[in-house]
Amino acid sequence: MRYLVFVTLIFSAACSVSSTSGAFEIDSDRIETNIDSVESQEAIGPALDDENTGRVYLVNAEDSLVRIERQFDSPPTPQRILDALTQPPLAAEIQANGFLKTELPAALNPLHTGTNTESRILQVTVADEAGLRSIALSDTPRTQRIFAQIVCSLDWFTIDGQPHSGITISD
Repeated sequence: MRYLVFVTLIFSAACSVSSTSGAFEIDSDRIETNIDSVESQEAIGPALDDENTGRVYLVNAEDSLVRIERQFDSPPTPQRILDALTQPPLAAEIQANGFLKTELPAALNPLHTGTNTESRILQVTVADEAGLRSIALSDTPRTQRIFAQIVCSLDWFTIDGQPHSGITISD
């Protein structure tokens, strides 16, 4: 059975929250059960400080999202951003921001599996072993932070020069 979580650009607006803002909700009307897609691997993030800078959202000691601009060895792709979310924060990021963590379960293994260029939707597949299906059904602050980390961290990518319109997460 395929389970899809679709988060639209409306949710993405919440990614501009400051580190002092509390957690925010993913509305239940944002969940879809089926999406037709045309796949492509092209998604490009705009340059931040330079072409090797990417934006990831981590969680601080107050359980709020914190925007981190991280230097990568090469221009970040959606997959590099997803990989960064499953790894511990860098020492320099902790020094600059204090306690930081990721809420993504270690076994989640998120993969950018394509981009629908017609609807401008980024597609992410996760490992079923991580239990994301049961996590998604619970309405807890941790659940909200898991999805918010993924969505906000991928929010700055563009597709054919336009902002993406959503992210589909499936197992």
